[in-house]
Amino acid sequence: MASQTILVGLDGGASKTAAVCCDGDGRILATSRGPRCAIVGPPSPDEAAVLDGVAGALCRTAGIERTAVTAWGVGLSGIDYADEFDAQWLSVAAALGVPAERVTLVNDAIPALWGATSVPAAAILQHGSGVTSAWRRALGDERLFDHLDVGRQFDIRHALLAAVARMLDGRREPTGLRDRTLAHLGIADSADYAEAIYRGRIPWARRMSTAPLVYDAWLADDAAAEELVTAAIEDYAQTAAALGRRTGDARPEIALGGGVIACAPEAFWTRLAAAVAARLPDARVRRPALAAEFGAAIMAAFRHGDDACSLFERLSAAPGKEGAR
Repeated sequence: MASQTILVGLDGGASKTAAVCCDGDGRILATSRGPRCAIVGPPSPDEAAVLDGVAGALCRTAGIERTAVTAWGVGLSGIDYADEFDAQWLSVAAALGVPAERVTLVNDAIPALWGATSVPAAAILQHGSGVTSAWRRALGDERLFDHLDVGRQFDIRHALLAAVARMLDGRREPTGLRDRTLAHLGIADSADYAEAIYRGRIPWARRMSTAPLVYDAWLADDAAAEELVTAAIEDYAQTAAALGRRTGDARPEIALGGGVIACAPEAFWTRLAAAVAARLPDARVRRPALAAEFGAAIMAAFRHGDDACSLFERLSAAPGKEGAR
C-alpha cells in the first residue's frame, strides 16, 4: 500500500461525529470530533455544517487540503433507504467539499464492523445511543441487520424506567434500584416520576446513562437489576447468534460493543459469552478492535483497491488510535 495514499474515515451518529485521517501505511495524521450527525434524508444545513466542520478541522490538523485525500469512508446513522441514497450521497459529499466519487457512504453499522475485526466471516452488535448491527461472509460483502430496530433490541435503560414505575405504583416489589434511579434522574418527589418521564422533563443524556446504575445494583445482588441484566444478556445472545448464523461459518467472529455493552462489568461479559455459546457453540465473541471511524478509513482503503487487512493490522498497532475512541 503506497504511503502517499491519504484516507479519511468518518462516523456520525446520535451522540457524536468522529473522524480520523491516516496514510496508506497506517500512520495516524489527525483525529477530530464534533456534535451528533444522525441524518434523516439528506443532511440538514446544521448537519452539513457538522460534517464540514469535522472534515475541516481534521484536514487542518493533518496539514493537508481536502482535495489531497485519496478516499473518504463515511458511516452515518440514517443511511437506511435505497430511494434516498443518491441524494444523501451527493449532499454528504458536497458538505465535505469533495467529489462524490471519492466518498463511500454507508449506514454507520458497516464501518463499525470494518473496525471490529478483519476476519471475513464476522458480525457486530453495538448498543449505544441506538442499536447498530451488521454481518458479512467476505470482506466487502457487509450487510445490515434489523437496521431500523423493528425487532426491538432489549434496552436495559428503557426497561429500567418501566421497572421503577411499577415499583412506585405497586405492581412489583421495590428494591434499592428504585431510589438509586430516582436520585440519578434528579427526581426528589416520586409522585412526579411518571409525568417527568412521559413529558420528557429528564434530560436525554441523563436518561441514557443509567446502564452503569443497573450493573452496580446487579453486582450488589439487587433482584430487579438481576431481572434486567438477564433479559439484556438473553436478547443480546439471541441477536448475536442470528448474526453469526448469517455468516455461513461455523466459527464466526462476533464483536459486541457500544456504550451500554462496553461499560458492563466482566461478570456480564462472562455470562453473555456463555449465552452466545449456548446458541452458537463455536462462535468467537470479542470486543471491537478499533472505533468505527477507523473502520470507515479501512473501508475506504478497500474500496480504493488497497489491502484492507494490512491497514487494519497497522492501525490496530498504531500509537494514537486510542485518541479517537
